[in-house]
Amino acid sequence: MGDAGIMAGLEQRVIGRTGVGVTFLGFGALEIGRDWGLGSGESLLRPDDEAAGQVLNTVLD
Repeated sequence: MGDAGIMAGLEQRVIGRTGVGVTFLGFGALEIGRDWGLGSGESLLRPDDEAAGQVLNTVLD
């Protein structure tokens, strides 16, 4: 199966009102709202808004 056949099987979504269809991409952002490995030892901190924004902007780039 060529690339076109593989791509045809991927779920697609339309971006807003643009009419442009793109393949669905999952980004596991659940951890942004939960305690996770920022810090050391048993001190785990939630990322602040700035750190969470940097993660999301990196994903979008």
